[in-house]
Amino acid sequence: MKKKCFSIIYIFFFLFTFSACKSNFPEQPVGGPEEKTGSGVSDQISKTSEEGSLLVLVDIVAANYSDPDQTTLQEEKAAEQFLKAVEKEGGPQDVVIEAMPVQQEAREAALIRIRAEIMAGGGPDVFILGPANAITAEALFQFPKSAMANEIFLPLDEYIQSAQFMDWEKQTQVIMEAGRWEGSQQLLPMAFSFPVTVFRKADYDPQLSADMTWDDMRGSEDLCLQIAADYSFSGPAGGREYEPFTPLFGEGADYKESELLFTEEEMVKRVKETLDLSQQKESGKFDSVPEHYRTNTYVNFDDEEWQMDEFNHTSCLSQPIGKDEAITIVPCYNLQGGVTATISAYAGINRNTSRPEDAFFLVDLLLSKKQQTTSQIYRMICDKMFGIPVQADLLENNGNILGWSLTSENVEEFQSVLEHISVVRYRTPIDNHLIHVRSVFRFGSLEEKENEPQRDYQKMVQELQE
Repeated sequence: MKKKCFSIIYIFFFLFTFSACKSNFPEQPVGGPEEKTGSGVSDQISKTSEEGSLLVLVDIVAANYSDPDQTTLQEEKAAEQFLKAVEKEGGPQDVVIEAMPVQQEAREAALIRIRAEIMAGGGPDVFILGPANAITAEALFQFPKSAMANEIFLPLDEYIQSAQFMDWEKQTQVIMEAGRWEGSQQLLPMAFSFPVTVFRKADYDPQLSADMTWDDMRGSEDLCLQIAADYSFSGPAGGREYEPFTPLFGEGADYKESELLFTEEEMVKRVKETLDLSQQKESGKFDSVPEHYRTNTYVNFDDEEWQMDEFNHTSCLSQPIGKDEAITIVPCYNLQGGVTATISAYAGINRNTSRPEDAFFLVDLLLSKKQQTTSQIYRMICDKMFGIPVQADLLENNGNILGWSLTSENVEEFQSVLEHISVVRYRTPIDNHLIHVRSVFRFGSLEEKENEPQRDYQKMVQELQE
């Protein structure tokens, strides 16, 4: 009997010199096999692949933790749990998981190596990736939609039709559309989020339109809508950090044409408007607005259960909202009309893989209802970084979101907001530049305000075209 080989490879340092890798993935169609070169761990992984092992690259939250050792332990635990599930379900017996390193120098080296392997016709068989592209870290695929356009990923439509574990029809379809390119499903979004303001329904119960725009909110006489439009808010919300500003611009870019969907002048104008709204809040304009709190939508996870500890948001509310209280969820609308959702993590299969069926077994299992509700991988994605699993029926039977178990009335409230989603996007370097511009106008000198926005805009244009 073939010996089962479940292993996890953690890479912390590469014994060669290199220049800092700040450019994007060379977005070109994948070429044919070439001789692979490298050193140390790179050779080890190439050898493993030659022996036929199924290589999975995991990069979920590495860019979001300041403690590399803690990140390693969490990703190790998540990977081990998932491999046990693969074994239990009779999946491939030779899965090797590589966790993207946290430490910056090692991460940059890994990015160089993996990108070169992919372009040479190799690389990992499966990708499980979160929203790197943080200020301090770079994602393997800087622009996931550009990577789809350049045929990096295997089309999955035929495999989905015979899925064993995930129920495709029960996935939130508007979110899954973000993994399609030219009619082909290439990526599988795993979780998503969007910024909202939450009120007690007894205090505030508006009629919201699916085509509402941010300008409609900001220009309304309804102070509750105005304060819910405060996109520039950033900081603790129920104990968590989030940055909701960038979804204001919707998709932000046309990836077919590789160009931005907003001008430099509009970018500056909108940044100033968001900061003006925030200053109005600080001046006391909204003091009469009923109690509320701001957050990105997410679910809480426990080790094994979907039902989680109540999240009281005591830093935001004088009295916690009870589990049986009806709530009003007001999303931040975008400039075009509707709500922008951001993908928290996604999975895909390398078009170069020699084992597409085995690779799909893994991503199929990963998107099963059981994995979406109990796995450590989903806990890391949703609980640590804001996210809602993509399976649409998870909120039924007292599902948990926004910090507490939802009643049937509140499930309907949330589902009505989902119907307002008009854009689903991935975090990209565009986010970093927009956040930087906002920061310049909040804290920068007059000279920085005059020069930095233009530099950021030019960098965005350049990065999109690389």
